[in-house]
Amino acid sequence: MVDIKDISGKTRFSTPINAGAKGRFTLMKEDYIILPFSVPDPVYFKLGDYVDLSGVLDESLGGLLSKVYEIVDLQKPAFNASTGGYDYELRMDAYYWKWKNKIFKYTPEHAGHEASWSLTAPLDVQLGVFLRNLKALGYTYNGKEFEFSIDSTVENKAVAMRYDNMNLLDALFSMADKEKWDCDCWITDNIIHFGRNEYGNSVRIELGVEASAMTRSDSKGTYATRIYAFGSTRNIPADYRPVDEQTVVNGVVQRRLMLPADTPYIDVYPDMSEVEAIEDIVVFENVYPRRTGTLSDVHTRTEEVKDENGTKETVTYYRYKDTGLEFKDEYLIEGQELRIRFQSGKLNGMEFGVIFNPDPKDDMRGAQLWEIVRNEDYGRMLPDDTLRPENGDEYVLSGFNIQLVSDRYTPEAEQELKGKAQEYADRRKRDDGTYNTTLDSEWVYNDRLRRFYEFGQKVFLVNRAFFENGRDSRILGWEFNLDKPWDSPAYIIGESMPYSRIGDMEDKIDSLTYKGQTYTGGGNGVYIIRTNDTTAPSDSNVFSARRSLVSFLRKDKSDKTEYLLKLLAGGEFGEFVDSMIAGKGAGIFPDGRAQVERLEVRGSLSVLDLIINQIQGMESDYSFTEIGKIESVEDLGENTYRLKIEKRTDFDFMKFQENDVCFSIINTLLTGGSDYYTSWMRILTTNSAENSITVVLYPDSEVPGGTNYPPLAGYNVTRRGNSTLPEEGGFNGRAQSWMISSREGRIMFLANVYKPILEDYNYALTIGKLPNIKALEKLPVTNAYEVLKELPGVTEQNGTLSLGGLRVTVVVNGKVTTLDKEQLRAMLEGTPVSRIEKAEIMYAAPARYQVRGPMINLILKSNLGQRSSLKGELFSSYEQSRREHINERATLLYTSGRFAADLMYTYSFGHTKNETEKCSEHELADGMHELTLNTLSSGYGGRHNIRLGTDYDFGKKNVLSMVYTSQLGYGQDRTSMHGTGNSDKADDGDRRLHNVKLDYQSSFGLTAGMDFTYFDSPGTTVLTGVMEEEKKSFFYKSNQRINRLLFYLNQEHALANGWELNYGAKYRTAHDNSYQFYYDGETGDLLTDNSLKSRRTEYTFNGYAGFSKNFGKRFSFDFSLAAELYNSQTWHEWMLYPTLNANYRAKDGHMFQLSFSSNRSYPDYWSTQPTVQYVDSYTEVHGNPVLKPSSDYLAVLAYILKSKYVFALFYEEKPDHFAQLPYKLPDRLAEVNKFINYNFQRQMGIRMMAPYKIGKWWSGNGMLIAMQSRDKADDFYDIPFDRKKWVFVFRTSNTLTLSKQPDVVMNVSAFLQTKARQGIYDLGNYCDVTTSVKWTSPDKKAQLTLTGNDLFDSRNRMDLRIDYANQHSRTKFNKSNRNITLSFLYKFGGYKEKKRKEVDTSRLGH
Repeated sequence: MVDIKDISGKTRFSTPINAGAKGRFTLMKEDYIILPFSVPDPVYFKLGDYVDLSGVLDESLGGLLSKVYEIVDLQKPAFNASTGGYDYELRMDAYYWKWKNKIFKYTPEHAGHEASWSLTAPLDVQLGVFLRNLKALGYTYNGKEFEFSIDSTVENKAVAMRYDNMNLLDALFSMADKEKWDCDCWITDNIIHFGRNEYGNSVRIELGVEASAMTRSDSKGTYATRIYAFGSTRNIPADYRPVDEQTVVNGVVQRRLMLPADTPYIDVYPDMSEVEAIEDIVVFENVYPRRTGTLSDVHTRTEEVKDENGTKETVTYYRYKDTGLEFKDEYLIEGQELRIRFQSGKLNGMEFGVIFNPDPKDDMRGAQLWEIVRNEDYGRMLPDDTLRPENGDEYVLSGFNIQLVSDRYTPEAEQELKGKAQEYADRRKRDDGTYNTTLDSEWVYNDRLRRFYEFGQKVFLVNRAFFENGRDSRILGWEFNLDKPWDSPAYIIGESMPYSRIGDMEDKIDSLTYKGQTYTGGGNGVYIIRTNDTTAPSDSNVFSARRSLVSFLRKDKSDKTEYLLKLLAGGEFGEFVDSMIAGKGAGIFPDGRAQVERLEVRGSLSVLDLIINQIQGMESDYSFTEIGKIESVEDLGENTYRLKIEKRTDFDFMKFQENDVCFSIINTLLTGGSDYYTSWMRILTTNSAENSITVVLYPDSEVPGGTNYPPLAGYNVTRRGNSTLPEEGGFNGRAQSWMISSREGRIMFLANVYKPILEDYNYALTIGKLPNIKALEKLPVTNAYEVLKELPGVTEQNGTLSLGGLRVTVVVNGKVTTLDKEQLRAMLEGTPVSRIEKAEIMYAAPARYQVRGPMINLILKSNLGQRSSLKGELFSSYEQSRREHINERATLLYTSGRFAADLMYTYSFGHTKNETEKCSEHELADGMHELTLNTLSSGYGGRHNIRLGTDYDFGKKNVLSMVYTSQLGYGQDRTSMHGTGNSDKADDGDRRLHNVKLDYQSSFGLTAGMDFTYFDSPGTTVLTGVMEEEKKSFFYKSNQRINRLLFYLNQEHALANGWELNYGAKYRTAHDNSYQFYYDGETGDLLTDNSLKSRRTEYTFNGYAGFSKNFGKRFSFDFSLAAELYNSQTWHEWMLYPTLNANYRAKDGHMFQLSFSSNRSYPDYWSTQPTVQYVDSYTEVHGNPVLKPSSDYLAVLAYILKSKYVFALFYEEKPDHFAQLPYKLPDRLAEVNKFINYNFQRQMGIRMMAPYKIGKWWSGNGMLIAMQSRDKADDFYDIPFDRKKWVFVFRTSNTLTLSKQPDVVMNVSAFLQTKARQGIYDLGNYCDVTTSVKWTSPDKKAQLTLTGNDLFDSRNRMDLRIDYANQHSRTKFNKSNRNITLSFLYKFGGYKEKKRKEVDTSRLGH
């Protein structure tokens, strides 16, 4: 609250600082605050009511408004018709602004004082009169009378001032006028300052960085580029210059001092043309030929004279001599009066007429005598007894022909005039406009004390629209919102080029300014280092009070510092007593020891040796079960004890039960020792009334370490388990507990603990280093792909990963990675295991991931923030099946603090060989044709892949990533078909892909980026064949060319009460410029029917919003909704995609999860083209231009028992599901394979997963899925179908530790799927058994892995049948998947791969 008080100090009204409250200051123009408020009844404020803001806004504004503001004008409220009350915008001006209500008077102490008067005198004399006015009015500041300070930038010359009924404030500011003393005038506390207020080092303010807005106000001054300068008419003889030369400028008196003859004018800029010259005239009245003389033999004469009334008075006249000047009557200039201007002494700055050799003569002193003519120009008749000349006073004589004295004075004056004109020209070329600058609110808020600036602070403005190289400036004014001072503070910033008048002064300098700071009096001043001043502290300067607030910690209130605080002698907090038993307060000692009463750690606690007299910290172990402090111990004999448990509150009762397995840590800390003992005991009885338990110790042979100890008072006891064995099929809830052990390096959930010594089966859940078996380290996996296959519920079939039987999307660090099977596997196989931090499994991914449906989020470790290093990895593998396949990889990773760069090159090459036996019945009009087709295909292919990526962390988790990827592939395939039909086909093709990505992640939850891909895949195919009597001979050239551009933007917010909000948008556009041209194999003619040149364009826009919330520890949910527009030449439609994830923990060990997701799948670009491709002389592949996207809706309800066993029901519906199916044409011998849309595909079933363990060396997990699949299509040619089938899937993965030294592990996995249906296909049983053995070197740098895939060669040796309607065929594949792979991996420099988001190739290729 702000108290508005009356002149007696009583509070008249109090108001908070409301919105709309402002403070404003402009140099010599305004200094006030506005306080808005509303009241039911008017408040009758009076002149003089004031508010003292000292200390009110000091924390944010640093004292800028720390002064008294008063009501200096009567103000009235506005009536508010809507409320019936009164609205005020009360203006209160700075305390000195009330001076505008008082007239400036020459003799304020006496009645009859003048209100209109003139005074020609130096500034200090004028200000002396001003202070007399303030004193007469009784104006003080906090009881101190006002003073003035004139800095050395002000020439304390005599200036003629006229005050016509002028108020005090206007009179004061008029003295600083450009035509007067040309300076700043400002008031701080009780000091009236005249000078130039400019201090500190320049603070940089750049538009768009520190400033949010900047506008310019043009100067009202004169702009000129050519200066004609003239001096005074004093001491200029009639023959000074020729008449024709004096007429250069019209209207200027001819007999004035002029620039040197060789300098007719001063140009502001060199080499200006006449067109650029803007002329201006300036006159320097104080520049003229002159000599400085010295008074000597000062004496007086008196004379009795009569005034106008005839009254006689005695008048004193002052006379003097100047021994350095021998004056002659011929020096006099006709029509000019001889005058002297004092340059020092009591009459400094004053000017008087003088008489040479005056009457009456003084025969004793002879000739060369001067007499001063008295005048009243300075308010009274001078000189007088107080203000009088004295020997040694210096003066300048004018009104005579100085050239007759010496010919050096006029040229010196001309050079002085030239210098003055040059200074004037320099000032003219400066931009003296002002700039209204609004600072960025967030930037100011982050360092409020340093980023509020006072009047005079130097500023370096940066605005490319206004200045080419910036502009030195200073603060001339400001405006703040008082309720939120950091909210867009506005400053008036003006010219700050320094200029000094020290050289103009010939009198004694009583004050000196250095860097804008004033030292007063005799060289004993002290330089003040202000807030933004980088001057080094010394014994000769001091910090200002505000700088002290920034630099020093306060003793009178709470304070903070961003820098390291070193307390070399330690520190004490509160009333400190150093004792572990009777201690008080807290203390930190120079040797690093600290003693506190209680320590609360919200984050992590890292210690080398934890010695604590509490069971919660039992030598680095922390137990989460019942606990109690032993108050007393009674020995009952035979290793039995009664333990009384201390009550922490009046309502605190111990919760131990009979047969609890408990332990206590006993140490010798209190006696200065460091020994630890463990006491293991079983509870016999409990006594709630006495809050006690009776325990019996376990024998030494049944406790860890082999020795047991009795319990002691003063130490805690806690439960580990319970010795009661449950009945068969039962469960003992007290035989489990949670424990954190930094000694063992893990967090454990212990189950079935019936005795002190733990077995492997007791570790029901372990986070961190696994106990004993180190199961994860023993998995024979070398890359991320192999890790994914080992995740619970994940299976692989034909290179496709599934989660619980449902197709899953893999994202890396929350970024979508949509790849074809080959690309996905290559990417994951190139990621080392050591790079993986964790994997998140979601059955319904939230919309913020831009993934719908099941998802695995692979979280990788970051390379940023590490010290400078160069790391790498070399990988090589050799695979032998029917033919060989090699894979090579080399990767370099450079990191240096905030910057990281990685370069990867991979090369793969391999041969393929596949055999297919197909028997088909094809019915035509002429009858049934039985076909036998045996196909043999072989080929080779290679691929080069180069990836260059960079990351830069701008600080505070603001990261910019840039990645370039290039893929170059080549290959050739040869296919021969024999049997009923014969054909030979040769395919040659290349594959080129270039991709550029930009991704920005901010500290405030924003993620934005773009992705551009260019894909080009030219190829040539030659086909010759015959089917019965029909011959085919042609070749065709094709090229798939795709340009794709993606933009995305995501934002996340943490709201109040645990709510989280996320939203974003994605726009993707693709341009397909593909072609396919068929030519006759014999004539070479173009076959136009099958040829195509595509110009297809599509785009997708997706926007989403979602929110999530945790309701305590039991329930949480995440909901999002996405809207997507898909537009192509065929389709234009909007779709909505809701997603829900909900979790409910019924009680410990029992979790329910409900998820619902929706998805959208788009066909490959090539599959929607109206093209025909020939596989052989019988088989064709047709495009489908009307193929439309498919939707996918998935619901999963899961029950998770003890965080291990999963039972889940799922239901999936896919409207418009598309798949490629064959159809035998009724009019010719040809089988057409084409993608078609189903009505829907539906899957429902149950999924079960469970881990198991056999002994210490064998661990594994198993999964069983039972589901019904249904495919329905009404528009499949003339044979619609609606087919159902139950399918069962079983998978198991087993890890066996063969040896610890050396490190050798083995993995055996098996997969089985029963018969299934897909469309009109009937699929046979599918099984696979794979094993691998991995050796790891002791230094973990090298790995050698031998893998046997598909040991029984059964993965692709299955029957594919069609027996539906008139479609009959059987296909037997003989593609050998069985292979042996030997791989070697070597890392150097501690390599961990930098993971990059892979290029989206999911819809490329054909």
